[in-house]
Amino acid sequence: MATRPGYMLQREDDVVSQFTGLVREAMIEHYDSEAGIPTFAASPLGGQDFVLADYLLARVGQFCLIEFKDRPGSVSRERNKPLRQSLCIKLLADSTLLACSEDAHFLAWREKSMEYTPSTQREELILDIALSAYAYRVARLFNIDLGNPVFEKMDADAFIRRFIVTELIGASAERFDRYVSALYEIAAGDSEGKAAFQGTVYAFFARSVNSQPKLHAIQFDGLDHLYSMIKGDEHQRERSHSYSRPALKRDGQEHAL
Repeated sequence: MATRPGYMLQREDDVVSQFTGLVREAMIEHYDSEAGIPTFAASPLGGQDFVLADYLLARVGQFCLIEFKDRPGSVSRERNKPLRQSLCIKLLADSTLLACSEDAHFLAWREKSMEYTPSTQREELILDIALSAYAYRVARLFNIDLGNPVFEKMDADAFIRRFIVTELIGASAERFDRYVSALYEIAAGDSEGKAAFQGTVYAFFARSVNSQPKLHAIQFDGLDHLYSMIKGDEHQRERSHSYSRPALKRDGQEHAL
């Protein structure tokens, strides 16, 4: 029986919801809720996925776009997107933009395994999430060789830990801006569309006389608004624009991310 498109979208939404829950839990666990949680974005992008991706993950100095799939085999559907073929061709010709893509653009999909579950005392179907660099995996669908990524596959817990704790995941504001501009230029011939980039950030409101400490969801409109909301104080503003993360190793060589 053929799978209905609406069902596939629903299953992708389930993966997005699970990932968002993992990010929120990790942020709350890593930071003292009384001292405050840095403002961050963990936001589905709705119809903007045609140009950008399904999802924005961001915090000070680290910005990511993520495309979600309901299963590993669904990755092949990216082959039906002409804009993505144009992107891969552009990345092949521009190594600097490829480096921006490797920092900023990821692919996530559902993985399943049978594992013993103590609460039910039997094996259950466990739903996990895996991620990889978007460009390298998708370029292969168009028979375009971009080389080897820093990592071929990483589970969601490790990915989020590197994003929050070691800060090895995500592009700087400068690199992210360049990459998003390129995506809009491929789609529309110019980068003006990024002014309409919308999503949600989560801002921490400290305890007050009338309320408990809480994360509030706030809409941003445009990249400048996003940057201003998550940069915070003057030190963070400078870091968001110039932050350089430690290098990861690919094939025994260090590669700055």
